[in-house]
Amino acid sequence: RLLVLVGEMRRDGVELTVVGLNALVRVLAAQEATLGQAQEVVRCMRSRVCPIGAEALDITAGAEARAALESLPPAAYGADGVARPDADTFAALVDGYGTARRPEGAVRALDALLEEGLDISHDVADGMVRAHVLADEDDKARLFMTNLRGTTLAPPRWPSASTYNAILRAASSRASAYRLVDTVRWFDRMATDGVAPDTTTATLVLGACIKAQKFSYGLKVYQYMLDMGAEDLKEEAAVAG
Repeated sequence: RLLVLVGEMRRDGVELTVVGLNALVRVLAAQEATLGQAQEVVRCMRSRVCPIGAEALDITAGAEARAALESLPPAAYGADGVARPDADTFAALVDGYGTARRPEGAVRALDALLEEGLDISHDVADGMVRAHVLADEDDKARLFMTNLRGTTLAPPRWPSASTYNAILRAASSRASAYRLVDTVRWFDRMATDGVAPDTTTATLVLGACIKAQKFSYGLKVYQYMLDMGAEDLKEEAAVAG
């Protein structure tokens, strides 16, 4: 349906902004079967002249979508002012490759972002770490964090609570056998980095403790998070009290 809409927009002369193109990339990248098509859209956005159409995207999802795009003349991307990719474009690709457990694709997307001269955003940095964790590459995730923080490329105030929440969520959802020790190690690193936990962190860590049936440990962790200065947790505890 989205591809049909894109075709209708082009036929009606509606400009395809970077926001609209990013939406297309994100939808295509969300499914491993269409990741290649998402990559092709980004390649066309990066090129000076590149036709976007059914042939370029190799659309096989349906005759209706193919007919809508094939009926349109080729559009030159870049040469006629169509938006170039931005950090959100590559964040969508990184997320797609991460979900597909293909961190090497996420690395290529990061390289492409840097080639475009763009800054690494929080979403891109978080997505890179998430991609490695989902692929059971915790050591590579830690190395990426250490290396990025040691450069001027790191986003401001990164990593944040949202970074570690993404990591904790990924660690609990990956295909390998779940291990509480993985969650504990990441939580320890969060404390080492001086990042205060929030209610989402508490939900993820305590959920991991419950899953491992380590209830007393979960209570200790919760108190530790309060002691670390998680203001939203303190507010909830005060309300509950």
